[in-house]
Order: sequence, then C-alpha cells, then structure tokens
Amino acid sequence: MRFSLFVFYKRIIRNGFENIPNNQPSIFACTHPNSFLDAIIIGAYSPRKLYFLARSDVFNTPFKMWLLSKMNLIPIYRLQEGSENLHKNEDTFAKCFEIMKKGGSILIFSEGISITDKIVRPLKKGTARIAFGAESYNNFSLDLQIIPMSLNYTYPSKFRTEVIIGVQPPIALKNYKAIYEASQVKAIRQFNSELFEGIKAASIIVEPDKEKIYEIIAPLFRTQLVDQSKRLEEEQNWSELADLEKTIQIAKSYKYSKNEEISEAAIEYGQPNLLFLGLIQLLYGLTYVVGFLPNAIPFVIAQKVTDKKVRLIEFYASVRLCLSVILYLVYLPLVSYLLGSLLNLNLIMVSGLLILTGLGYVIVRDHYRLIKQATLFYSSEKLDKVIDLRNQLLAIRNKVI
Repeated sequence: MRFSLFVFYKRIIRNGFENIPNNQPSIFACTHPNSFLDAIIIGAYSPRKLYFLARSDVFNTPFKMWLLSKMNLIPIYRLQEGSENLHKNEDTFAKCFEIMKKGGSILIFSEGISITDKIVRPLKKGTARIAFGAESYNNFSLDLQIIPMSLNYTYPSKFRTEVIIGVQPPIALKNYKAIYEASQVKAIRQFNSELFEGIKAASIIVEPDKEKIYEIIAPLFRTQLVDQSKRLEEEQNWSELADLEKTIQIAKSYKYSKNEEISEAAIEYGQPNLLFLGLIQLLYGLTYVVGFLPNAIPFVIAQKVTDKKVRLIEFYASVRLCLSVILYLVYLPLVSYLLGSLLNLNLIMVSGLLILTGLGYVIVRDHYRLIKQATLFYSSEKLDKVIDLRNQLLAIRNKVI
C-alpha cells in the first residue's frame, strides 16, 4: 500500500519513530481521525508487524471473517453493535494476550471513535483493560510498552495533502503494577490520564472555534521548513498563534478569495517569469494528455462513487483510496493488454509506461498548482502585502517560541 499512499498523499512525515521499541511487546495507542485509512497508513509505515482491532460489524460473513483475519484484523465487540455479543470480547482479549506474550504489537484507536476534528477526545478504557489484562495474565513479566501516537492530517479528505505521524516515548506498564494490585480502577484511571497526555503531545491540536484562523496561518509556514523531522513541533507551536489577538487581527486584515490560497511556496516564486510559466504550462499539458488521460478512468469512477455514496467525511478518503486501488488493479492489466495487442508491445512495458506517466502527471500537477498560485502575485502591491503579512506572523511566532 505504500505506493498507493505515495500517490494519494503529497507527503507523509514520520516524527518520533525512534521511540518505537524494536522487539518488546507493544500497543500502538493512536488517534482515529480518518476511518480505516488510519490503520492502512500506520500499517504501511510501522517498522513492526501489527495486528489491528476492528469493529465487529465488519466481520459479518464467514468470508469476511476469514479474509480480515488473514490481514491481521481482530474483531472487537462494542455496546453499540449489540450487548449480546460483548462476551465474545473474552476471546478477543485472549488472542491479544497471546500476541503480546510472543512479543507482538497491536494497534488500538484509543478514543474509540473516528472524528476528523484536530482534538484528542477522552480515551475509552479498552486500551487500559487489554494492556493490564495482558500483564496480569503473564504475572507482569511482559514489560509491555504502550506507545502514544497521533495521525495529523492537513486536510483529511483531500487528495495530495499531507500527514504527520507523531510518536511519543512509550509508557512502561510495569510501573503501574503496585497501583493495579491495590486498585484496578485507580490504575486504569491514572494510566489513561498519562496516555491521554502522551497522545496530546503527539498531536497538532486546534479547537474547533479556532480552525478558520489556524488554516489561514498554517499554510504560510508549512513548506518553509527543510528539516521535516521538526515539522510536528513547528506546527504545534503554530497552533499557539491562534490564541493571540494580534495574530487574528493581522490574518483577518488580508482578504483573499477561494482561488487565492496563499502558501510559502507560492510566495517564494514571487512574480514568475512568463517564459518559465509557459514552459510549466506546456509540461503540465503534455503530462495531462499522456499521463492523466490514459490512467483517469478508475480514479474518476472512484471519486464519483465516493462523492455520491459516502456521507461521513471520516470515511471519504478511505473509501476513495481503496476503491481507486481496486479499480486500478483491474483496469491496468486490461488496458495494458489491449494497448499491447494493438501496438504490438510487451505487456509489462505498457504497464510500466502507464504507471510512470501517471506518476509524472501527479508530480508536475503539484508544481503547476503552485506556479498557478504565483500568477496571483503579478501585482507587486498584492505580493508586498502578503510578504508583509507573512513577516509579521513570523515575528509573532518567534516571540511565542
């Protein structure tokens, strides 16, 4: 899936992956903003093999049960899916205990719900119960590590945006042994409190009432950074700007239309050379014809179906990506065979050319969109105003940091 994610996202930034233990039994405790795409991203980039806890209602046929189990998914039974099935969690927990006894790792979405807002919700008790259950089952000899994680999407439902995976130092559950033996309720409460703070430290948090001002501020800085390893820390500092009245006044002083989005990259281009702009437009047109059009059908169908069928934004990107991959895996060999037969070309060669030209289009598209933004700044007065805005915000940020 890494290749599909490489195409779908402009950048996936990993921050703090050195905190993931190499071989100790572990629970990855993560936020859940983007439905089952969250598990796909973590599974694709995790340095360790993972098992995943998933809502039980997706295991509703024998075939799905077989298929999902082969993909390392384990059903978790929730009250909202029927109280009559809650007893089946005993088997789920027992399987988790065995996995961790063998030094394995499990991914749990500790909030228990998928919401795209940039906040961390109160944690459910499931992570704590599985963790303490595993240690208790093994007489606290596992040295189980709980890893606080967060997935931070710039725009969760949009194509060619960014994701920052934040990972904090693990929590050693053995430190809670004495508390747990004295009071399980107290141990779970204290552990959940520590885990909550760890997940928050891995997250870019923006309260809903400050999202509009934050979205004005953040793009001014996102592409400025060269060292992407500091990206999470930088964006966390940027969110603090949203608390400052002066920042709000400066940002609101610049009115821009929907098509006049400002980014650091667009500002760096300044007032582009017309010849350079013409060459980029020509290159974009060529890659559109030879890269996009031959590959477009499965992706256009996937987008249309997703637009029509998906009502919850948390599921939009997940459905669109997975449907695109499935359709393209059917489309690619079929079109390659037809073109190969028609032009008397090798099937593998045709498939490779389709994939490479499609990738070329995606890469050129990113640059073309930035250059197109830059054309908004032919007016030196407008460009000077935006640069002045950016400099004022940078000055405020430096004082805050």
